[in-house]
Amino acid sequence: MKLFIIFIVLIFNQITFAKESLTLKSADIKQLIESQNARVKGKNYQAKAMIHRQGYLKRSFLPSLKIQGAQERFSLGQNYTRTQPTYGAELSLNLFNGLKDQLQNQVINKKKQRVDSEIKVSLYEEIIKAKEIYWTLVYLNQTFVALSEVKKINQTNLSSVERRIKSGSATTADRFEFLMKQTEIDSNLKKVNMQKEILDKELGSILGFSNIEKIILADKFEHFEKMEDIGNHNEAQHQFLALPALLQSEENEILARIQSRSWWPRIDAFVAFNEYNVRNGNVFGPQEGQETVMGLRLSMNLFDFMSGNTEASALRADAEGSRFESQYLSKLIENEAHTEITSLNFLHQQIHDAEENIKRSEGYLKITLAEYSRGVKNSPDVLGAIDKLFETKNKYNEILRDFYITRDHLKTKSEI
Repeated sequence: MKLFIIFIVLIFNQITFAKESLTLKSADIKQLIESQNARVKGKNYQAKAMIHRQGYLKRSFLPSLKIQGAQERFSLGQNYTRTQPTYGAELSLNLFNGLKDQLQNQVINKKKQRVDSEIKVSLYEEIIKAKEIYWTLVYLNQTFVALSEVKKINQTNLSSVERRIKSGSATTADRFEFLMKQTEIDSNLKKVNMQKEILDKELGSILGFSNIEKIILADKFEHFEKMEDIGNHNEAQHQFLALPALLQSEENEILARIQSRSWWPRIDAFVAFNEYNVRNGNVFGPQEGQETVMGLRLSMNLFDFMSGNTEASALRADAEGSRFESQYLSKLIENEAHTEITSLNFLHQQIHDAEENIKRSEGYLKITLAEYSRGVKNSPDVLGAIDKLFETKNKYNEILRDFYITRDHLKTKSEI
């Protein structure tokens, strides 16, 4: 029985801590970020909180009921000690509050707009972060493939050099050259695998998966021939990135108006009933007193004039700062979009050039291997040709990685 329990516990632990794999397409990232990303979820809850706060103006005119009661033991003079209750209730209704309740309602509505705009910004930033990692992982996969191809070529050369050494057409130094290259390639393959593991976990966290060990990428690099749709762009598509600062400016302007009215009077209509005891009612006799009252109450604090105006000035300065920040971001984002379009066209041309270089490096390696087999070239020449082939393929993949990342920066702005 004990062994059975241990077995069940071990199975449970394996199930609990089992790592998962995820097959992922680039097109899936937006939906996963929207539904599972912790930062976006947090912003959505902030938006829900602002929904609950809306309707402040109506609530400010709801009547207020205050109820108080106490059981008191007190002494009046040296020979009079009693224990008596005292209680009362007051119903009041806000008639006028210097229009501050209307302004506060505007503040809440403006905050709701700002939080909604911040959700879009957070969504954009998290999508871009995830897309950059995604295409970097595709690049690392392609790098792994290129390294594996180079390793295969080097292994073939290592096998052939043994025959050449026996025939006297190569030296032991040639073997060491290819063995060192083999070690270098294996080290780079391990490094790529390590980088992929790190990025897999990072991407899994951004997408809202806490137990992902490996991400299987469904996309590969493809050469885009048509650039027309990618280059389509208008300024309105990305102004949401500057909107939170503008809304913060407008919010601070309304708060400044509230503070500038802090000394304005408040008028309430009220009706109250109180039951006093001897201590706080008729202190000259044992009778308990009842009080009923109704009327209008005006309250104001003239000394709030200075503090309110000071805070209003500070808020207007904050508003101006946020307004300038919005203008700066708007221009910066516009310039960024134009730069991305220029970069895409440049990278697209580089893709064509890199493809030609791969053909050249493949031809160069083929010629070098042929000349090496005839004894015209030596092992450093072969290793140089192998390195050249890997460098051109890796450069091609780097350009494609940068192209896809830049493309998604631009596309995501119009998809939010």
